[in-house]
Amino acid sequence: MIRNKNNYKEILKNLNNKFGKVNAVLANEYIKVYPETAEEHRDMQKFCREEKIEFYVIRPLSERPFKIVMKGLHRDTDIEEIKFELAIALPEIEILKVGQLKNVRTKSPMDIFMTELKKNGHGNKIFEITQFMFLKIKIQNCRKPPGATQCWNCNMFNHSSENCGFQTRCLKCGEDHRTNQCPITTPQENPKCINCGATGHIASWRHCPLFPKIKPTKGQGENYPKAQREFLASQYRRQENISYSMQT
Repeated sequence: MIRNKNNYKEILKNLNNKFGKVNAVLANEYIKVYPETAEEHRDMQKFCREEKIEFYVIRPLSERPFKIVMKGLHRDTDIEEIKFELAIALPEIEILKVGQLKNVRTKSPMDIFMTELKKNGHGNKIFEITQFMFLKIKIQNCRKPPGATQCWNCNMFNHSSENCGFQTRCLKCGEDHRTNQCPITTPQENPKCINCGATGHIASWRHCPLFPKIKPTKGQGENYPKAQREFLASQYRRQENISYSMQT
């Protein structure tokens, strides 16, 4: 997905000159480009980075990791030790990443660890584990909270930092560094949103006019039973306090 700017024709011309005829479709404020092969996909990303073309990548479902959460381990458990023990228990599964979740408000570590596995047809075997590192544990699918994904690199939406080719922007000050590297360590009285430009909130505030709204699925519109809508809303509020994104 390439940012649709005034020079989009020049960008597409350069892509066509480099890679031959490129299949591109206009998608609102972006231009969706469809590479023919995985190699071309990688080469296009490299080209866009070298030419300072802003983009983000939508990874195919087959390439996305299989994510689970492990509950019941001690919160002081070392992540590398978890990866080592998992590799012994399930040698047929490739462990890509293990991260400990934190409470959004208190920033304190929780006894919940999210694990990313490479999809190879053996991932479901991890659910057979009930005892791990001498403790009884529970393993569940990682359920993404409702709402849009917000990138930690550029702080825009619908993609992750791993797939981001935009300029790095700090959530607090808007400078070109990650938010966790910002010298500002105390809450700001009147912050400025780096997305909408308004003062009084930051770009992660869910009521920002540019923060994507949750769209009800089929059957959850105006005629959806009020009790059900309130239940879903309460579930959403509760999940706001817990991040199912790995903290770095």
